[in-house]
Amino acid sequence: MRKLVRPIDIDDKANLIQALQVGNTMPVLGQYRIPILISYARYKASAQRLSSYKGTPMSDVAKSKMLALYDRTNGGSLSHLREALKRDCRKCPFCNISTACELDHYLPKDGFPCLAIFSWNLIPSCPECNKLKEGGGQAKFIHSYFDEFPETPFLIVEIAFEPGLVLTRFRLDLGGTPASLAHRIESHFNVLDLAKRYALEAQERLSAFRLSLPETHASGGPEAVRADLRKKRTEATLYGVNYWETALLTALIASKTYCNGGFLGI
Repeated sequence: MRKLVRPIDIDDKANLIQALQVGNTMPVLGQYRIPILISYARYKASAQRLSSYKGTPMSDVAKSKMLALYDRTNGGSLSHLREALKRDCRKCPFCNISTACELDHYLPKDGFPCLAIFSWNLIPSCPECNKLKEGGGQAKFIHSYFDEFPETPFLIVEIAFEPGLVLTRFRLDLGGTPASLAHRIESHFNVLDLAKRYALEAQERLSAFRLSLPETHASGGPEAVRADLRKKRTEATLYGVNYWETALLTALIASKTYCNGGFLGI
């Protein structure tokens, strides 16, 4: 989960007008131009209350045309919109794991065709998050352009040891977080299966540490291990205090057992 800079430099009105002038779009969508622009303004004004947002009613033919406009962002006349949104976003902000190679409609385009090419409703995402999000309901997820994340850690990692293994469990601690935001964070975490996905990523990191940390431990003991992990955490914190790797490293640093050889498994 990560906040993104809002796409304020994208001219959504100009994009809509340009799109209406291509092909046979104007005869069908011309009458919707003003209602669509009004829906953009309502979206921005309702940023913290999108769970109750109402779209612009459209005929089936008009809806089909709006969805076809979105298709133009993939190599067509609106490809510049996709390029602008993805330009400064390499990792998917929904999971902070995979590459953001797709665009997700925060409010789904089938239910809200008026927002099909509205930049503030288009969030770079990875294929897995985009797919999992489909059945999650309206506005049940963190909105990377609008939501303000708590400045304190809420992603917690518990460490356990088994013979030859270091195990992790990711969970949330949302005490003190406003109820509406806490609900979205929890829904986001569960629907996108982040506990399981983070644990799989953690196993890859732990396998790498199992190879690199013995030499560090041999040269300086537990404190040398902690110093190495703190350096890694400083780099991970660039993605935030609730980045899965930041949370993992925080837990490892706090574990006396891990830093004193437990990285090999007990």
